[in-house]
Amino acid sequence: TEGYVPECANITSRLAEHAAVVTRAGFDHVIVDATNLYQPGPMRPPDCPNQSCEGDLLQLRPAEVLFEEWASIRMRGGATPQIAVWQRLADPGSTMWWFMMERLYKNATYQALDLILRDAHTGKYVMFVPSWPASPDIINMLAANNITAVYLWANLSPQQYASGMWVFMAPCTANGTTASSN
Repeated sequence: TEGYVPECANITSRLAEHAAVVTRAGFDHVIVDATNLYQPGPMRPPDCPNQSCEGDLLQLRPAEVLFEEWASIRMRGGATPQIAVWQRLADPGSTMWWFMMERLYKNATYQALDLILRDAHTGKYVMFVPSWPASPDIINMLAANNITAVYLWANLSPQQYASGMWVFMAPCTANGTTASSN
């Protein structure tokens, strides 16, 4: 959709500002939430009259812009957090994950700049998933491309968290009792 929908005004300076703020705050990575739409739609918007392009417009292109701009910062010697994508993989017919893998995770420049979040234990690139189990075919394709799928969701049990799943929000507890709400 590049050219179909204009880039945001001042995107370079805005994303440089964001990188500086989150880096100063001590964040080592950010996660792009691409969970709502799992199909990009036709990749050429003029072909969209009776179809949906919002996956490309709302998820793929914004992720590409973030990667492009932060890669540029890193090429100039600046600091940015690493980036991971949080992508829905449960539907074997989904394709957005493939575009994210091909355009972002397999990009040699992003790999060389260490821009993509890596698993500290395996060294593989991380793609977060909100649904488990994800399609085994997709998981295998990711693994063949040095990408590990990591479950990320809300309100996990201590056992789920201990097994390596990630949680983005959970109630605080004290002595086994909920001490706050989400």
